Formats: sequence, C-alpha cells, structure tokens
Amino acid sequence: MEKVLQEISSNFWAIMGILLTYFSLIVPIIKYLRSRRFEFRQNTFHNYHEILKSLVQKTDGGLSIDRQVAVIFELRNFPDYYSVTERILKALRDSWDQQNNSQRLINEIDMTLTYINQGNCNLWAIIKRKICGT
Repeated sequence: MEKVLQEISSNFWAIMGILLTYFSLIVPIIKYLRSRRFEFRQNTFHNYHEILKSLVQKTDGGLSIDRQVAVIFELRNFPDYYSVTERILKALRDSWDQQNNSQRLINEIDMTLTYINQGNCNLWAIIKRKICGT
C-alpha cells in the first residue's frame, strides 16, 4: 500500500499534467459541439417556420396547389416538429375538406400524416432523437 502511495506521489505532477492537457483539449471540443448544435436548431426552427408560412400565407396571386403539395411533403423533413406538424395538418385538412379544389392537398396531408406516424415508431428515429437531445 505504501509503495502504491509513493508511486502516485512521485508521479503526481506528471498525472496532473496529463489531466490538464486532457481537459484543455476536451472542453473546447464540447463547447464547439454545443454551439454547432444550437446553430443547427436555430436554422431548423427558421426553416420550419418559413415552410409553414409559405403553406398558409396567401400572396397577391394566391398559392399554387403544386407548391402547397410540395410544402406539405417537405414537412416530413422536420422530425423534431412531428407532433405540432400533425396537429397543424389535421386542422388544415379539416378546413380544406370543405373546399372542392383541394382534394390533392388532402391526399398529400394524409400521406404525410401516415409518414409522420410511421416515423414516430421507427427505432432509429427514436434513438437519434434521444442521442441528439431533441
């Protein structure tokens, strides 16, 4: 026991130097990864809201049905927002169901909702959300 303590005390500064070097390398890497994650989330937030805006906000010439179909399809690329996307699409489907020319939109909404519901049960998607902290 004394021999072990003597070894540790004689190598104390070497061990401290190694630990200090280790932490001086790890801390900046962790900070960098956190800042990149924050930037990614900000960009995702901005992109998601721009897509939603282009789906429901009318312009002077109105919205093209093809563009709306593409936007609805694009909402599949935002798994962090699946729960709210599902609620929004269901509400849009209910309001558009009364219009005669919106059957293509309703079909695309139904396909996207099916995709979203399948994605929530996908094991890889669940693991990815847990690892990324979303």
